[in-house]
Amino acid sequence: MDDGFSGVTGYALGRMSAQRERSLQDFGKALQRRFRPAAPTADVSALIAENEMLRRQLAATQTHLSNLENDYRRLDAWGTQASHLLNKHGLIKK
Repeated sequence: MDDGFSGVTGYALGRMSAQRERSLQDFGKALQRRFRPAAPTADVSALIAENEMLRRQLAATQTHLSNLENDYRRLDAWGTQASHLLNKHGLIKK
């Protein structure tokens, strides 16, 4: 059966057809990648664990800050009381 093409011509046409098909497949895959959301690159479990650790650190820091504020208020009250007492007895020069 002779289709009118030589062996080389038939090979070249087949190769061009395969290349075109591969090119269309690559284009289709590129479109799919473009419109598909990117997969997460971070370890979600590690982020959750880190978040929990940071929450605990924040809670401890807030407790420490609250204790420092209470200490400051007590010292400030003590200083005010001492200043009034020293003024009352004339021990502070103005």
